[in-house]
Amino acid sequence: MLVLSSYISSDSPDPSILSARGMHQATVAQLANLARIETHVEKAHPTLGSAVKVGEKDEEAFEILGLLVGVLNETGEVLERLGKQSLGVWLLEKLIEAEGDGDKLVHELASIFPAFRDVHLVDDQPVFILKKALWLVTVVSLAFRTREPSEVPFEVPDISGFPVFADNVLPTSIVACSDIVQRAHELATQPGKEWLASWTEQGLDGWLWCEGKRGEMKDVERIAEKGTVYY
Repeated sequence: MLVLSSYISSDSPDPSILSARGMHQATVAQLANLARIETHVEKAHPTLGSAVKVGEKDEEAFEILGLLVGVLNETGEVLERLGKQSLGVWLLEKLIEAEGDGDKLVHELASIFPAFRDVHLVDDQPVFILKKALWLVTVVSLAFRTREPSEVPFEVPDISGFPVFADNVLPTSIVACSDIVQRAHELATQPGKEWLASWTEQGLDGWLWCEGKRGEMKDVERIAEKGTVYY
């Protein structure tokens, strides 16, 4: 809803929220309106009963909207400082410069934009999550890899070496993706199992993610963390 509304509203006379200026100036109220999120809930008055309703702030809604606004404001500020009209303009330039190097694109995103720099310290050691950067480059690669080279103004990023994406489904399902993929490649040498040679961590990740949305897996308690924009 938020993405669709953002595109539709881009025709208004005000700066589009998809532009660098629009991101920098984004507000909680603006996002709530675009995403159709109610920021207050009506409850019965504590002393006057159900005949009188009062609006009570929805703390969870405000938390989510506040996190999103923080990301937009910060990213818009960086883009304006770089003199770029939008994130799309910046990304197109970097796609051309990267010449198909997906790892380089992820590094650029994480280095330049704090919102893409998902790094956490565990026992004083940095753990690089970088889901948003990895996912953005992957989406671009998947969207353009089947097109004719003459139709694409850049070399499609190579994502073959990308790891699985961090989320709250994968740890619930399994954590040894690299070991499974390695074993699949070993089994691919056997007759009738050649198809396993095409397995990748991303492919296994996608399959596990889909499985996590089905049947009993939907009821399994997931890892949850508030106050973060990592995922």
